[in-house]
Amino acid sequence: MHPGFLIGGAALAIVLILVVQFWPQPEQEPPAREPVVTAPPDPIVEEQPEPVPVPPVEEPVGVVTVPVVTLAALNESDAFVRERIAGLGLPGLWTQRDELIRRLAVVVDNAARGELPRRQLAFMAPSGVFPVRERGGRVYLDPAGYERFDGYLDTLEGVDPVLLSDFLALVDSLVVEALGELGNRRGVVEQVSDALLELESVPVLWVPPELVPVEAVYQYADPQLESLSLLQKQVLRMGPRNVNRLKAWLGRLKAALRSS
Repeated sequence: MHPGFLIGGAALAIVLILVVQFWPQPEQEPPAREPVVTAPPDPIVEEQPEPVPVPPVEEPVGVVTVPVVTLAALNESDAFVRERIAGLGLPGLWTQRDELIRRLAVVVDNAARGELPRRQLAFMAPSGVFPVRERGGRVYLDPAGYERFDGYLDTLEGVDPVLLSDFLALVDSLVVEALGELGNRRGVVEQVSDALLELESVPVLWVPPELVPVEAVYQYADPQLESLSLLQKQVLRMGPRNVNRLKAWLGRLKAALRSS
């Protein structure tokens, strides 16, 4: 359950206790006085008590019902997860997969160590070949390839970081269980923080970096760039504009995680 639900529920319980304890109770009418008898020939006079005003009972303020969310078991969690993330704006290709929590755990486990979960995210890989440009006998990353990632950033910016933070808090125990299956006993918050730091540390390169062919792949000619993690080097391919967009959105997510 999200920590906000627990805090809200505790506050509501305190309010209800106060309402019950200090709610104004209607005052009881005093018993009727015994009739006063005087000597004859005076008639018997029965004194009537003065009416005691009863304070009006205020209508209780409406009580907000705190929803109770029951998590599904990890093996049966796909339908639960799809229902909860239906309004987050995540790509349909992701939500159509199975073992969603276990996939998320693998992504967290890999990203926290700077690795690239290729098998888990292969279905989201951009189309086309890795573009390069030759100039003066040297090879450089071709800026024309940056636009291949524009759609991913468009989708990411459409995801509300607050709603995503709420979802991550909700499924925290399921992710912990799935990470445990991987032999990973580190805290989820710690690992998400490490993953965010990996992404935030990616340099913004406005000048296309030089590449060198090594066997069947390209590497960065700059040793500092080549020493970056696999995840960071992949993010570099998105281009400076998209890297800045990613960092801006991650800043919003971090703020939401802190306040959750």
